Amino acid sequence: MSAREQGKLYFQKGKFSAAADAYTEAITLEPSEAALYQNRALCYQKLSRWQNVFEDASKATELEKGSVKAHYLIGNALCELDKLDEAEKAFETALTLSNSPQFSSYRGSIEAGLYGVKSRRQDKEREREEKEEEEAVTRGESW
Repeated sequence: MSAREQGKLYFQKGKFSAAADAYTEAITLEPSEAALYQNRALCYQKLSRWQNVFEDASKATELEKGSVKAHYLIGNALCELDKLDEAEKAFETALTLSNSPQFSSYRGSIEAGLYGVKSRRQDKEREREEKEEEEAVTRGESW
């Protein structure tokens, strides 16, 4: 069984760390195969290893610029890394690339990712405003 097939099997069984290791082995054999980086990024996503997701998905886009899945994974990783502006751009790129019918199944997930970025941005703004208000009250100022 090839390393790629092992990775797929481990992933299906929920053994994400073993799957990532198998995809790492497959990448050493086929370093120019974008799908292997995407698959390993999916494993890292399941493990919440966001910097690794970002790195692998970015490598996949270097190898295959039009990869909807890789841009989506980049968006997820950047959102989790709290790089919201960059995440939004990645999701927008994925959304643009997903316009063809073959990628229509991805659109809902991409739109949810964009919504998540905007929601997080609003939450951060609300937290900032609350903190400023608390500081003003502490200093004896009123709003």
